[in-house]
This record gives sequence, structure tokens and C-alpha cells, in this order.
Amino acid sequence: MFVTPERWIQSPGVGAESDYEDLAYPPNGGSLKLFILGIIVPGTLTYHGYQAWASQEAWWPGRGGGVMVHGEAAQAMAAAYLSVAAFIHFRWFWGLLRAERIFQAGTVLSLFSFLIALIWALCAS
Repeated sequence: MFVTPERWIQSPGVGAESDYEDLAYPPNGGSLKLFILGIIVPGTLTYHGYQAWASQEAWWPGRGGGVMVHGEAAQAMAAAYLSVAAFIHFRWFWGLLRAERIFQAGTVLSLFSFLIALIWALCAS
């Protein structure tokens, strides 16, 4: 496939406005996507979030492989992990089941809780 010169100079932000708009609508997919992205992935993240909360030791992603944080910062990161797990669950489980109100409310609440957890983690570290 040949890329035209017009595409070479196109701003990288072109088309980005539709990315956040896509979060407002349920995704497409079948039962396999519902099972993997709606149950397995959020369950794994929830397990890691619980482990980080209980042990007060969590991984903070970054350059060079990230860093391990301890104490309150680890609990804040655990809250962020749980928020991401909730977002993925509400998006791909309830979104694929077409439960619109649960999908919308859960998506918004999980994104707000992620922002709060991230601010908490930044202040605690």
C-alpha cells in the first residue's frame, strides 16, 4: 500500500477527536470478546490490585521498567489498578450485553475514580 505525500505531513492529532467519542458508545464483538475482555482481563487486574493493596507494594510504570512503590503510594496505585479493571469490565462486559445505563454509568465512574487514584498516587509518592 502506497502512502501519499499528503498523509506524510498530516498532523498526528487528525482523527483523534473521534477516539474519545468512541468511548461513549458500546464496543462491537461477540461472546469471546465479552469473556476475555469483560471477565478475564478485569479479573486479573483486580487480583493484582488486591495483592498490591494487601501487601502495600505496587509497580509504578515508567522508563527503564518502572519502579516498585510501597505504603500509601502502593495503595493508591492499587486503587488505580482497580479503576482500570472496572473500566474494562463495564466497557466490554456491560457494553457488549447492551446494558446502556450500566455501561455509561460504570464507564464514567471508573474513569473518575482512576483520575482520583492517579492524583492520590502522585501526591503520596
